[in-house]
Amino acid sequence: MSLSATLNTALSGLSVAQLALSVTANNVANANTDGYTRKQLNQATNVLDGQSQGVRSADTTRVVDQFLNGELRRQTSSLAMNAELGEAFARIELGLFGSPGNADRGLAAQLSTLTAGLEQLANEPESRALRTSVVGTIQDTLRQLTQDATTVQQLRADADREIGRTVQAINGDLAELHTLNREITRTGGTADLADRRDQVLEQLAEKIEISIYQKDNGTIAVYTSGGHALLESAPSVLHYTPSSSVSDTTQFGAISTFTPNQIDPGTGAPLVGAVGDVLVTGGRRAVLTPELQALAASDPAISEADLRITSPFRGGALQGLLEVRDRVLPELGDQLDETARMLTFALNAAHNSAMPHPLPTLVDGTRQDFTDYATATRSGTASLVALDSAGAVAANVTIDLAAAGTPADVVTQINAQLGGTGTAALDPADGSLQVTLGVDGTGSAYRLAWDEGDSSIAPASVPDRGWSYGFAHYFGLNDLVVSTGGRSTDLAVRSDIAADSGLLANVVLDRSGPTPTVGGAGDKRGLQALAGALDREIQSAARGGLPASRGTVSGYLGNLTSLVASQSAQAANREAADRSMVEDLQFRQGSISGVNLDEEMSKLVLYQQAYSVSARLISITNELFGELVNMTR
Repeated sequence: MSLSATLNTALSGLSVAQLALSVTANNVANANTDGYTRKQLNQATNVLDGQSQGVRSADTTRVVDQFLNGELRRQTSSLAMNAELGEAFARIELGLFGSPGNADRGLAAQLSTLTAGLEQLANEPESRALRTSVVGTIQDTLRQLTQDATTVQQLRADADREIGRTVQAINGDLAELHTLNREITRTGGTADLADRRDQVLEQLAEKIEISIYQKDNGTIAVYTSGGHALLESAPSVLHYTPSSSVSDTTQFGAISTFTPNQIDPGTGAPLVGAVGDVLVTGGRRAVLTPELQALAASDPAISEADLRITSPFRGGALQGLLEVRDRVLPELGDQLDETARMLTFALNAAHNSAMPHPLPTLVDGTRQDFTDYATATRSGTASLVALDSAGAVAANVTIDLAAAGTPADVVTQINAQLGGTGTAALDPADGSLQVTLGVDGTGSAYRLAWDEGDSSIAPASVPDRGWSYGFAHYFGLNDLVVSTGGRSTDLAVRSDIAADSGLLANVVLDRSGPTPTVGGAGDKRGLQALAGALDREIQSAARGGLPASRGTVSGYLGNLTSLVASQSAQAANREAADRSMVEDLQFRQGSISGVNLDEEMSKLVLYQQAYSVSARLISITNELFGELVNMTR
């Protein structure tokens, strides 16, 4: 080998050793930098005419396992979804059912207090203080139920707004990936750019489930797990507008993707006429209730597809939020709705079976909609009795429900038997049944009493609960609980009872003897029936994770509380399992891509020695060149 070749070989070794030292030193300096992967300088032998001519440096590459990175992204998406679900259940438990150590708050606690109060009042029917306390407790229970239903919708609104923020964050990640792709194309790609790209991909995977395609030029394309393009030659722009307010009838918009030229740069909204590709459909919820299915079947302008929200994702924070907004919270709302229906049915059934003392001179039913009357199964008879000031029967009315095909027929039957003691009518303003009594010969008003008898009105309902109403219960002649809004959970104590607890029904019409009689102020049969209402078994419809069953209101609410606790624990367990898997994958990733300081320090020693050898070889070659020069003198 000539001295020139020796010098070139030494110089190449010196240069490569210097670069290797720089790469190793950079590894050591970034050992604790998040997202940094270990770099290594690849070396190759220079060959000229079949002869080795030193060494050259190839590209600096990252030490990574792409399969492991892909698996980590997939598991990160699953963790992010379950973390959103876990957080939602934690908020539900704390906001609606109280903390585990605080058993004196929440709907179950209110219902327990109400049960105890009703039982005490049934034993002391003439206690005005107990009456007032019970009415207040009923109000508190209904208010708690209304508030819980409102909280569910507030949580849905929070999730909906977070969906909007997550969509914007996804757009930011896609835009940054596009910028990195262009930079990689311009520079030919560097290991640092690839590191940054992996960090952004991990951030994106937390938000939405993705798959990656590596192109030959070093750039990447990003797709959803279902194959929908998010980034190819240009980034897609996801668009979603959160609802301004959220209720159980809110129709949420779709999450769609647009090309950048379809978006108004000033507003960020799609241009007029722009049509995007739908990622997540719009609608009301993910799983339709029987009521919504019936609505779609009865209205040709509405289809189930218009109402059902469908998402292709199985992971990511976005899917977790969609699950919370469209499945978890609506099902909880359904269960609170069922609780409200059962509680209303039980309390009103008991209260309509009795009357206050003194008896009323008129009644005005609360039911205003009789569209289900004609198709209801009707049977049995009920009684109305008009009593004079001495307690004698002035009119004895028997209502035959099988013979009354319409509410108007009921009115006709009542008027035909009341005689001159009073009249019945359907209020022209709201359609409710009104019975108004006149005055007897002494100038005192007649008093009205009634008995449900064996009367039964069982409307066909969706879903079918098989509930049967007595005559007074169906028409709401003496309802205790009334609706205050459009939701089944918008409830309150009837206003006149709330103002005067003496109107709580306690007396019962007794028809066992030859003449109908009514108990006095100390009659507690009505209050006993009211106390037993919460122990009455009622058929409930299937709602969410609670199947159709027969049980008490307290039992249903207990099952609901247990279900939420179980779902919360399951969500926490899934999150913990995913977190453990992510941490294991990160450890494995770190063992491959992370910087081992001991290893890097040993490399530094090795490269320093190589540098010293190359430098020594250059020095020796220089001395030999000097000797040759001196020999020619």
